Amino acid sequence: MNKEKENTTNSMITAFAVLIAIAAVFYAGLMHGKSGTVAVAPPAGGGGGEVAPSEPQVAPDLNILAIRDSDAPQGNGDIVLIEYSDYECPFCQQFHKTAQALVDSGEVTWIYRHLPLPFHATAKDGAVLGECVKTHRGSEAFWTYTNNVFAASTLNLETYKALAQDIGISEAQIDGCLATDSNEQRSVEQDIQDAQKMGVNGTPGSFLVNTKTKGVQSIPGALPVDQVRNMLKAIQ
Repeated sequence: MNKEKENTTNSMITAFAVLIAIAAVFYAGLMHGKSGTVAVAPPAGGGGGEVAPSEPQVAPDLNILAIRDSDAPQGNGDIVLIEYSDYECPFCQQFHKTAQALVDSGEVTWIYRHLPLPFHATAKDGAVLGECVKTHRGSEAFWTYTNNVFAASTLNLETYKALAQDIGISEAQIDGCLATDSNEQRSVEQDIQDAQKMGVNGTPGSFLVNTKTKGVQSIPGALPVDQVRNMLKAIQ
């Protein structure tokens, strides 16, 4: 009788060990499959979790990465930094300082384009008003607006409107830009479509472009300035 109990116990232990091993293999496979995009927590005081971009899985389109008339270039570096960004993304706020440091040191020419994420309720409105400032007050005013957005403690539609008005945009101009069929709405939509074509799946998603050699290096996420500088050296 004791021998039967011992055999039964051993069988149960063996079966339990097998189940644990199967579960471990399944979990490892699940995590490997998710490694391309990972939900991460924002910095303290930030908004909801963002998606950290992985390396784009498509060949870079130099037509999309070319500087266009609607852009607002800042800086005069030989390498162009094209950033797809969301005003309400805390990681974009962090990378904004990195990009500014590279501009200030003369290493890059910075192009800011919009990729408002759908779970940020007013990020697209903020992007549209950024384009509105650019339309009516020019590139320098656009950068002033963008810097002020990232410096703001709270972001919502009223904040964006107030920041645009501080630069001289009238209520009538704001209403016109926020209209569904405005040029500013279309400009933001174009940025979103281009980002998707480039394989950008989170913010900030950026590219370094050597306009002479046509070399391209993607920057996945809010990397620190030293890492971006190493990428710059790789395509110079």
